[in-house]
Amino acid sequence: MSIVTRAYTAVDRAAVLRLMASNTPRFFAPHEREEFAEFLDDLSGMYYVATDGPDVIGAGGFAADRLPGEVVFCWFMVDATRHGSGVGTSITGACWRGILTDPAFQTVRLDTSQHSRTFFERWGFTATLITPDGYATGMDRIDMQLELDPPTRDAIAQRLSG
Repeated sequence: MSIVTRAYTAVDRAAVLRLMASNTPRFFAPHEREEFAEFLDDLSGMYYVATDGPDVIGAGGFAADRLPGEVVFCWFMVDATRHGSGVGTSITGACWRGILTDPAFQTVRLDTSQHSRTFFERWGFTATLITPDGYATGMDRIDMQLELDPPTRDAIAQRLSG
């Protein structure tokens, strides 16, 4: 497997929607598809896809948040047959490279389900709020945050270079 991560383009739309479908209903509630499609049609930040040859196997991105100095991770997903293969780490690395170039970003936030929580904890995120059934019955919403102080920025940069 040779993962290449690049910027999303409108040509990737159908493939990325298939990624979401491969992760529904475990990681995404069915009603989230419409919101995600709208997100793709009106990107407000940077969104990436991971490919293996011609196949889109992962996606995720980031955007400046409403509050100055805050950035939010958006719509991370990996083809259900590729979980645990490094695709999510590749997408996350692309996002970190973009975020770390802007010293104005001091806080990174995201929301995810209990199924992806540990992936983001491995990057240093901590849960700030847990909403049982926050996305759908049996799918909790976990709000998470990471402060980008100098030691944390250095640790992430080190992880990306190693």
